[in-house]
Amino acid sequence: TEPENPEAKNTDYSKIRNGAYYGDYNYNVIYDDGKPVCVITNYNPMSTEEKLEIPAHIDGLDVISIADDAINYGGAKETVVPDTVKFIADNAFKESYSLEDIYLTKNVSYIGKSAFKDSKDLTIHAPTDSYAHTFATENKINFKATDD
Repeated sequence: TEPENPEAKNTDYSKIRNGAYYGDYNYNVIYDDGKPVCVITNYNPMSTEEKLEIPAHIDGLDVISIADDAINYGGAKETVVPDTVKFIADNAFKESYSLEDIYLTKNVSYIGKSAFKDSKDLTIHAPTDSYAHTFATENKINFKATDD
């Protein structure tokens, strides 16, 4: 299988714990620079909220990645990604047709080219000169600068 963090260095997948579950999230535990961290692999919404706030920590572990096909949910218009997240895989927000605004931080260092392919009227909110800014520009996605 393809790693959830394609740009991660020093990531040990040999001790992976697959399929753990926390609330509406399925996740894997991996080791990044020897530290256990969390990768969201699936989001199972129990409601139709318009704003999705991805947690920064699950079971005490930093959420550092959103895996391929993880957020298969078309209802949220706004998504807030915490500053612990570094990687957003291809198709991470597959079928998120209603997604209009996503808030990213300067800590995001990789976004898969098709991460937001089903979000037609998307605006990426992120710091100027961040990776997210470059990604938005290169992929002709609306961009709005944030302060941090």
